[in-house]
Amino acid sequence: MRETIQNNSNKQFHAVSLSGGKDSTAMLLLMIERGMPIDMVLSADTGMEFPEMYAHLAKLDEHLYRERGLHITTLRHPYGFEWMMFERPVNRSPDRAQNGYGWPLAAPGRRWCTGHLKTHLINKEVNRLKRERNSFFPSAAPAVDGLTDGFDKRAEIKEQIEYDCICQQHDRMQLDELVEIMLEVAMNRSPTIKIGRDAEYPTGFVQQRFEKITSMHIEKIMDGIRENTTRVWNTKAYLMAALFNSVSTIDNHYTMLVNHDFHSGL
Repeated sequence: MRETIQNNSNKQFHAVSLSGGKDSTAMLLLMIERGMPIDMVLSADTGMEFPEMYAHLAKLDEHLYRERGLHITTLRHPYGFEWMMFERPVNRSPDRAQNGYGWPLAAPGRRWCTGHLKTHLINKEVNRLKRERNSFFPSAAPAVDGLTDGFDKRAEIKEQIEYDCICQQHDRMQLDELVEIMLEVAMNRSPTIKIGRDAEYPTGFVQQRFEKITSMHIEKIMDGIRENTTRVWNTKAYLMAALFNSVSTIDNHYTMLVNHDFHSGL
């Protein structure tokens, strides 16, 4: 993949995504050979690649530096493959908690390694570069009615909750509703925000809590929606409260699930 980042002053920054496979390798070599602009080459390391792949990437890095004076920028997940596979708290079924995603398989919702350890990391870095370069070269024209700010903030929220990854396991339309509620909170300029029936909190406090929401919190909420059998009269208020409360209850939530499984002999 080749990404051209154009900021508000029409300055272009060319980022290349390199997996190390034959297609991305051929693309990079052709770009070098044909003199095409390259400002950065991004590659995601799962930490579980074959030694031959690391040797191949090292050769590409040497060639890239020799021809363009650039090194490959390697991205790594802060916890890594084994933590995602064996330790990450996951609750996919109504009656038990699960640690780790298990073996990544070529099946819907099971090919988690590509999303979490590769695609998401590269997309996150590209979005960071876009924000960085647009702030370095600010636009002369203001945003129209806050629309530009809204588009950027929605992208930040999706990045924050690893949207592309959890879409592989949950309903996209339901996730979009949660994203829009988070966006409304982020863009809210009133002094307070109502949570639930009676509670009302300063807007800044609610926004700070929403900024801590991760994919783990979203998965917990999605599990709660699936397990809920009671009538919900105000869906938006229910989801707003679920998002707000998820940040302060997630650790105890998974602890209680594990305790339940342990004492139930599961």
